[in-house]
Amino acid sequence: YALDFNGKEKWNFEVVRPACAVETADMDGDGKLEILCGTGYYYATVLSHEGRKIWGGKFARGCKGIAAPLVNGKQRTLVIGGD
Repeated sequence: YALDFNGKEKWNFEVVRPACAVETADMDGDGKLEILCGTGYYYATVLSHEGRKIWGGKFARGCKGIAAPLVNGKQRTLVIGGD
């Protein structure tokens, strides 16, 4: 769920399995943060700041961490750790 500063829901997105790791980063360099979400069952999803799915993929069982390290001063690399 994404909420505004008053607690009102702006949008929501179901990642199906329980989310185990969440991070934000400007992955496309447009100055707006994307939401990176890893679940406890094989999947990671990248959402736009408006809740639109940009990318999703299978990677490993049990996401334990997500990071978007800086590359040449820009956040463009997604690192996902699994079991």
